[in-house]
Amino acid sequence: MTELMVPSVSVYLSGHMHYEEHDWRVKVYEALKDEQVHWLIPISGPWDTESKAHSALYVPRDKLSIQQADVVFIFLEDVARNIGTTWEAGYADGLGKVTLLVNKCNDIRSYDFPEQAADAVFRTLEEGIEALRFVVTAKSDSGMECKRHAR
Repeated sequence: MTELMVPSVSVYLSGHMHYEEHDWRVKVYEALKDEQVHWLIPISGPWDTESKAHSALYVPRDKLSIQQADVVFIFLEDVARNIGTTWEAGYADGLGKVTLLVNKCNDIRSYDFPEQAADAVFRTLEEGIEALRFVVTAKSDSGMECKRHAR
């Protein structure tokens, strides 16, 4: 018997690295657990994130993951901890990736750049998840390339 292969969508989850402190990624996984998604997880790795050398290890890995992604889902929630996340948003935009941004920062004006770079901006995680489900389902149903046109 031949199995029907449903194309999966690669999704990079961009947000603060300290996973234990935030459960937003778990909420995204749970909401899309029945969809064909290949998750690119930027928080896994054996390195101490407090060391000065950690960016020399994480940045190349994250760049490769963003290059492989069809969609970059960006979650901003704390002004002081999002410098790497804003870099990832800009890199994804420069590559022409589909970018969905959930911006929960209190000082939204500080994050004008990521909002300008994003294809869609949301104020709640739930809205962002629904948009991600729409994009993932559309790509899986059609097999389309999930790239956006240059602005």
